[in-house]
Amino acid sequence: MAESPVLRTLNGRAFAQLLRAGTLMVIRERETLNRINVFPIADADTGVNLAATLKAAVARLGDESPEAVGDAARMAADAALDGARGSSGAIMAQFLDGLAAAFRDRACVDTREFAAAADTGAKAASRRCKTRARARSSRCSGVGRRAAHASGHA
Repeated sequence: MAESPVLRTLNGRAFAQLLRAGTLMVIRERETLNRINVFPIADADTGVNLAATLKAAVARLGDESPEAVGDAARMAADAALDGARGSSGAIMAQFLDGLAAAFRDRACVDTREFAAAADTGAKAASRRCKTRARARSSRCSGVGRRAAHASGHA
């Protein structure tokens, strides 16, 4: 079996591919996400709302996403902000907005820069959670922070 190539830099097109792949994973697992939904209330719609929000981001990127990662991330974030559904969608949109802000005018980023941007996105999502729930839970930014720490670059 051939080994998968390791991605060391991320441009806009690679970002769009990763976002599409992540969106497909959320769509595939949306019922599981709905079942484990507990924040801010157990209303069993987290998977559906995350999927709808991410689909909006991916749809805006289309087949020909921008070459620069900063442009692609901003386009996806703006679409997620416009199409966010529910609390989970709003939190994901804020994560993407923070990520896009960190990428700003960059053509591409390396793994260390991506991890730092993921941390910025997690902090933006955490601010959204605190505004909505006044520290009822620290779960909001856990995924983004874990992603940054898992890469070993946070």
